[in-house]
Amino acid sequence: MIKYCSLILFFFLSQLLPAQTAPREKLKKNSIYLEFLGSAPLLYNLSYDRLWTSEGKLRFSTAIGLQYIFDTEIDGALKSDFSISPQVNLLYGKKHNLEIGIGAALPFGPNDIVFPLRIGYRFQKSEGGFFFKAAFTPIYFPGSNSLGMLFLPWAGVAAGYSF
Repeated sequence: MIKYCSLILFFFLSQLLPAQTAPREKLKKNSIYLEFLGSAPLLYNLSYDRLWTSEGKLRFSTAIGLQYIFDTEIDGALKSDFSISPQVNLLYGKKHNLEIGIGAALPFGPNDIVFPLRIGYRFQKSEGGFFFKAAFTPIYFPGSNSLGMLFLPWAGVAAGYSF
């Protein structure tokens, strides 16, 4: 009888005792990067990206980018273009990701709003550090543009740091 009571007591107490577990890997959710071409209709895009959810291999992120460029007009006057580009992305993978997304380039001037799409590769380690991505990013022009097309074939690369 004591043997069975001891066994039952051991069973119940063992459920209450914490076991050693491996430390859970902390996902670095923030990234800052410089993108050339890509989601910016101008030459570069300085962006901040935030991973919001991570369910297995599926991740969701948002990003905000800034572009600023100087240009000279025919009469020699200096003008500048400045825009902001919010983006949403869906990622599939752990360290090597398929990235699909859409954004907008919101100019602070008389230019039209454009919508860059994204499908590409993204390298981002869970523990942070070096960040890289390359993508095909066709830009959709909802109105008429000087090129006479609705989609401009476009691509870009980005490098930065995750923390």
